[in-house]
Amino acid sequence: MPDIKKIKKPLIGVVSHVRSIGKWDAHYAHTKYIVPLNQCDLCALVIPYHDDASYYRGIADRLDGFLLTGARSNVYPEHYQGDMDDQYGPYDMRRDKVSFTLIEEALKQNKPLLGICRGFQDINVFMGGSLHQFLPKVTEIKHHILQYNDIHEVYKNRHDIKIVPQSPLHQIIEKEEINVNTVHRQGVKDLGQGLRINAEAPDGIIEAFDIMEHKNFAMGVQWHPEYDFSYDWNSRALFKAFSRAVYKTIE
Repeated sequence: MPDIKKIKKPLIGVVSHVRSIGKWDAHYAHTKYIVPLNQCDLCALVIPYHDDASYYRGIADRLDGFLLTGARSNVYPEHYQGDMDDQYGPYDMRRDKVSFTLIEEALKQNKPLLGICRGFQDINVFMGGSLHQFLPKVTEIKHHILQYNDIHEVYKNRHDIKIVPQSPLHQIIEKEEINVNTVHRQGVKDLGQGLRINAEAPDGIIEAFDIMEHKNFAMGVQWHPEYDFSYDWNSRALFKAFSRAVYKTIE
């Protein structure tokens, strides 16, 4: 009889977005987030919205790790006393609820957690931080191409980041400076409690952090390593580190 433990792949909860398609709301996650998980021997389980938070708590007990993806939407400003203005949207409060509940469960259960772009901002707000609601107002560095014809043009926008020596990100990538894509109109303003800066952009905008008291992998990055995964060593290293932490958890 085969060893079930060797066959079973860890389950990673992937936060979903809610968007109207025709007459119906759809719960979805982009394939670009799923592929790196699959290629790191992880099974993605997309978590749909539910109005009862206990639904997520029940699912979290069965999951081995969590991935908070990027999104077209932004965190609802009321969560961090931001300005209520449609120009800072679109918003997806159902996504907020899913993300915040999964973050809470990841912390309680000491399970690996990776936040990307919007997911990075979700973690910061959950931990009591705030956001710059429109980066062109606070920096001259172009963190996002606001007008474009092809979505792939957006990911060609790039800048260098400086990685804090001896930080968890530095231990993974083993470099003090790398070049990353930059696709975000908002960014961290006040850092959440218990978060430690791992990297910054040239203008001081925070690009990566980890949760200090978490006893496992718990990191957020502002850029999109999933987009560069197929050809970029640094992006693959980050996902592989996440995968190693997941497998170590289930040993």
